[in-house]
Amino acid sequence: MRGAQAQTARFTIHREHVPMEQVVHEIEKQSRYLFLFNKDIDSRRIIVSVDAENQTITQILPGLFEGTGLDYTIEGMSILVTKKTDMSGDPVSVRGKVVDPQGQPIVGASVIVRGTTVGVSTDAAGRFKLEVPAPAASRVLEISYLGYETAHVAVGTRTRFDITLREAASEIEQVVVTALGIKRQEKALSYNVQQVAPSDITMVKD
Repeated sequence: MRGAQAQTARFTIHREHVPMEQVVHEIEKQSRYLFLFNKDIDSRRIIVSVDAENQTITQILPGLFEGTGLDYTIEGMSILVTKKTDMSGDPVSVRGKVVDPQGQPIVGASVIVRGTTVGVSTDAAGRFKLEVPAPAASRVLEISYLGYETAHVAVGTRTRFDITLREAASEIEQVVVTALGIKRQEKALSYNVQQVAPSDITMVKD
């Protein structure tokens, strides 16, 4: 059975209170469809009933999965089966602080809930506060700032986060010595810096 024919294939299946595995095998036997179950789903333990007479796959599946707590996606000739995501519950308010390896607050760091448009920037003290959409426990915070490695933190049951960002290896600046002998990173200086090789320095005695 070719792809175009399989898309319009019709099935006659009458089963009552049987494991889903039996219905799946019957559909696969009559067509080129292949069911792919997530590893935490045992189709032998899910009891279903089907009363289909000359129906297409899109007509059978809604009734087959109704009340099972499972969801499905048809991709070509594959039918991907997963557990439904629980979107119930209320948003959770979380707060925290973002600092650098020296413990200094990072101002303007981006804190977003991955996979959503929810996000804020840290304030002058490196602090942030935002509402994590449900299901909050399965969400992940993504924290980023120019010159630092992006951090990913699972929300879980926590509401308070203290996050330290590490400098990205490619962004580490060279250390220079100012006229007062104080070491500073180039990016921390507010004036132009010219690099001077040791051979260009002449020691002058008082």
